[in-house]
Amino acid sequence: MSVMVWNFKPSMRAYRYNGHQAAVNAVQFSPTGELLASASTDRTVKLWVPTVQGESRTIKGHSGGVRALSFAPDGKKLLTASDDKTLKLWSVSTHRFINTFSGHTSWVRACAMSPDGRLAASGSDDKLVKLWSVDKRDCITTFYDHQAAVSAVAFHPDGTCLATASHDASIKIWDLRMNRELLQHYDAHDDQVNSLSFHLSGNWLVSSSNDGTVKAWDVQEGHLTYVVSSHTGGVASSQFAPNGGFFATGGADHMVMVWKTNFDKHERVDRGLPAEPEASASRMVMPTKDTRRPLVDASASLNAIDTTAHSKKAPRHQPAPAALEVDSAVGPAAPSTDPAPAAARPAHHTPDRFETTRREIAIPALPLEIGSQEVSERLETAFRQLDIITGTMQRFQERLCLNEDRFMKVDTAVQQMISKQGALENDIRSVAQVVEESSKRNEQMLASFVEGMQQQLAATAACSSSPPVLSRREELARQLASLEEEERGLSSAEAHQL
Repeated sequence: MSVMVWNFKPSMRAYRYNGHQAAVNAVQFSPTGELLASASTDRTVKLWVPTVQGESRTIKGHSGGVRALSFAPDGKKLLTASDDKTLKLWSVSTHRFINTFSGHTSWVRACAMSPDGRLAASGSDDKLVKLWSVDKRDCITTFYDHQAAVSAVAFHPDGTCLATASHDASIKIWDLRMNRELLQHYDAHDDQVNSLSFHLSGNWLVSSSNDGTVKAWDVQEGHLTYVVSSHTGGVASSQFAPNGGFFATGGADHMVMVWKTNFDKHERVDRGLPAEPEASASRMVMPTKDTRRPLVDASASLNAIDTTAHSKKAPRHQPAPAALEVDSAVGPAAPSTDPAPAAARPAHHTPDRFETTRREIAIPALPLEIGSQEVSERLETAFRQLDIITGTMQRFQERLCLNEDRFMKVDTAVQQMISKQGALENDIRSVAQVVEESSKRNEQMLASFVEGMQQQLAATAACSSSPPVLSRREELARQLASLEEEERGLSSAEAHQL
């Protein structure tokens, strides 16, 4: 869930950027190097400023995890691929959505933009490779030849070819000109291929696989040139540097390794030109299957070209022998000092079949002449002390990483406490608001009750101050008494007349 930016200067520490809430699937620098984009399973893309502060902006728009991303050559647009079966194009300056490319029927695992920015390519779990027109915003070609999920796509530097890799362990190179046909097919690895990257010259292609190897292919001749077996477990990614002088690999063993190339030298030898003299013994060596070290000499072991990514101890370099005999694919062979003739390479190679031979590669020894046993012992002591210093530095770096992890855990706990405190404050505010509203209602009800009681008391007082009203019985008794008096009066009048 973090993004690491490593510095080749030994005095500079790596930057760790935290912000994603799930696994980070892809990272890429912009063409100018001013921004670093990262794609995550949390459905977001972050644009980081690669400084100590690590400021970032978040792009949200996918409804599934983001698997891959690719900057346009001018750095103004960013293409993203997602588990929601779509690709989206974004404006880097405004962080706004530009367009959606829909057509895949399953997760989109890979995407790339052409060197001229007019085309985009995508690979999906539906086994299809699609070529898109960025201006017309539609699919112009679909390639169907892969037998499993497509895991990587890469444009040739001149934009005329497209390389694709799949979980079917194959690599295919397609012609993007008029016919758009399959140019080359390689049965490349023993397990799924995870990544592809072209060299700046366009003559070399590097691939990585779950079979634990990284392979370099000569796409002009159509054959395998180097096999690198240094990671323990699968190799998740491989990428050339922009200048082609290095390439980096990252594996399931939590290791990031940077390798120095010598492709330019082999190109000079193939053309019959004299190889340029080496300034030092540091050079790329083809390792055997049992080799477990980066392709550099032991004299360069302190130059920060081997990087431990997540608190894992890097394998310690051992001095290279004067000559190393390896098994490799037949390719353009460097001049050999062995007087015996080397096995001739067949005149024609099919892209998916390779023959192997054994050849000896001479590695220039360090120009050291030891004149006495005392000097030799002193050198051995110096080398041992250097190993001790190297181990101490590695342990110090591990402790720094552990402390950073602890600090991050503490910071995360503090942030959680702050968020819980904020939630508690919100709950208290809500309860206070409810109590206040209830108090207001009670006051209104009490005021209404008091007003009603006062009205009733006033009515009662008015009734008590008025003359009493005779009941119906008393009124009837009075009428009856008056009638009896009238009757007695009439009776006395009649008696008087008689």
